[in-house]
Amino acid sequence: MAWKNAKKDVRRAALEKLTPGVENHGDILEFGAFASPTFEPGEGSVFYADRLSTEELKTSVKDADKRDAIVDVNFIVAPDFSTPIGRKFDLVIANHVVEHVPDLLGWLNNVGKILNDGGKVFLTVPHKGYTFDILRQPTLARELIDNYEVKRQQPSLSSIVDAAFFRRDIKFGSDVWSGKAESIIAKAPSLNAADYAANVRKRLAAGDYIDAHCNVFTEESFIEVFGYLEAMHFGDLKLLATAPVIRPYNEFYALFGKL
Repeated sequence: MAWKNAKKDVRRAALEKLTPGVENHGDILEFGAFASPTFEPGEGSVFYADRLSTEELKTSVKDADKRDAIVDVNFIVAPDFSTPIGRKFDLVIANHVVEHVPDLLGWLNNVGKILNDGGKVFLTVPHKGYTFDILRQPTLARELIDNYEVKRQQPSLSSIVDAAFFRRDIKFGSDVWSGKAESIIAKAPSLNAADYAANVRKRLAAGDYIDAHCNVFTEESFIEVFGYLEAMHFGDLKLLATAPVIRPYNEFYALFGKL
């Protein structure tokens, strides 16, 4: 619980740095808060959205303390945020969500539709250099554009296999900060890539949804990608600012606003 509160405090501090006076920002919607909301129920006008209902989330958790900490979901939405909500918000928060979204540009555009004028989107994004994605190549702007053009609804075969093949057992950034990453990186997973890819292909053909980190960023690559996308007039939101990874964590922070 102390770790959870410490991480919440770090995220709140980053949010305050990027958009001062956030407590006065009106209606707030947090997507995927689960048991670790940035703002607790009752801290102002706060609402929660998820792709699963409260009961479905609680059923998926064995730990009683974590189950009890799950916030009540106010809006059940599709993973791409295309579900009509019927109202708008001044601030949308998503922590460790965008790396899982198959069509990130489509997701951001849909989020933009539920923002009031002057509204902001605050994202917490895992920095690949401090996670199990440490060996993966950063996602390129053209990949986001391609996923947007085909309206991708699930992670691609290549992203699922890439995530598994290059995965290394980095834990919460602490292994990197403590200098243990090099020895961990040297230990390749016992994965037969051909067999794994064949199994994934089979499951995808059967309609299974296989979660994976579809999008992989450093803070620098994130800034570069969204600078390019803005120049190309892709998307309805503008990257306003970022804040770096804070020791001993593994995430950076990004703030978007409507163009």
